[in-house]
Amino acid sequence: MRCHVQTTVASCFVVLRQLRSIQHSLLTSDYQMLVVALVLSHLDYGNAGLVGLPGYEYNCLQSVLNAAA
Repeated sequence: MRCHVQTTVASCFVVLRQLRSIQHSLLTSDYQMLVVALVLSHLDYGNAGLVGLPGYEYNCLQSVLNAAA
């Protein structure tokens, strides 16, 4: 499960970095829609399997949510 969390966090941060490069070209509402569609939906996918994770792994996932905000 640790590997799954690490790859999920890494892929979300890659998408956030890519979105940041085009942020100035988009309206704020469009940018927010892309973040929800590409990042938050990726975190939500299969979140039922994340029940019972240790706190440090939840913190890694929370860091993605904080960066997306």
